[in-house]
Amino acid sequence: MQLTIHDGQIDIAGVRLSVSELETLRPAISLPTEYVTISYNGLEHLRSDGLNQTAGELPWGVGESLLAETQVLANELDALRAPAVTLESARAEKRTAVNFLRDEKISEGLSYLFPDGLTGVVDMSEQSDFDNLQALTTLAQVLHAEGETTPVITFMDSEDQAHSLTPGQMIELGVSVTQQVAVIYAASWPIKASIKAAATIAEVEAVDISTGWP
Repeated sequence: MQLTIHDGQIDIAGVRLSVSELETLRPAISLPTEYVTISYNGLEHLRSDGLNQTAGELPWGVGESLLAETQVLANELDALRAPAVTLESARAEKRTAVNFLRDEKISEGLSYLFPDGLTGVVDMSEQSDFDNLQALTTLAQVLHAEGETTPVITFMDSEDQAHSLTPGQMIELGVSVTQQVAVIYAASWPIKASIKAAATIAEVEAVDISTGWP
């Protein structure tokens, strides 16, 4: 493995950091400041001040330590560079988690007892499912207004089971789906209110987002 230090930047076997970052992570390590470039790989140790190049000590304790801790330093560097967690960023992350869980609940679909006596699940996992439902409901409203009362609309559930519905029955199905979505959205509101009311990061983390759903 190769260690290179050049103009305030350090490359340890591909892990790149600045001298100031190393000072933060390893305050006990002292690097020579009189050289522009230092390279070390355990077998060769070269130092340059920009004009002259000289050989350094072998083995070099600092170099050996850095090469031995490459992965550890990489992990610590990721943590050091990670954005600082603030109360607002913690709230935002928690709200995002609530939205994700809300959408998962919606995508589970609606178990529905169809007029033919069969129970099926109304698929709500994709936007196209809602588009299809809206189109059929709109058609049903038009037909219902024209006085149609026979089962002229075919609806396919999530298992591709066909159900014949009258316009009125199709409208009822559309209303049931809308109500299901509304109930799930409403369930997320008190959770988000608790997140907003949290006064510390610890309180935000303590908010339970897994309960209270229909």
